[in-house]
Amino acid sequence: MFSKISSFCLLFHQTWRSLPDSNEVLKEFPGITITSVESTIELLTAFNMFFIAKRKNGNQDVIYLSAKDPRDVPFLIELTAMVGQPGLKCAVKTPTPEIAPLFFEALELLFKA
Repeated sequence: MFSKISSFCLLFHQTWRSLPDSNEVLKEFPGITITSVESTIELLTAFNMFFIAKRKNGNQDVIYLSAKDPRDVPFLIELTAMVGQPGLKCAVKTPTPEIAPLFFEALELLFKA
């Protein structure tokens, strides 16, 4: 099982690095508060996002996920937040960055539902 998880992390990292920086889109959601990393992962995986990894970066939690839109366009997702504090940062890398605003809109709706 560990080697399968490691290979997903490696593939995520390789894919992220293979896409040009211009394909990365950032958005901050000041009104969203993450109350638990685990519940956030459960919420997003229930909506067809694939959990890759999580880590601590100082006092912030970083969650890595991947997803595809209905046309099979992949999204590599990095969420950064301090649990219990308002503010969520989302970085998305995708071959079609022009559709990232639609992803951000959907993500915001999920967290505010």
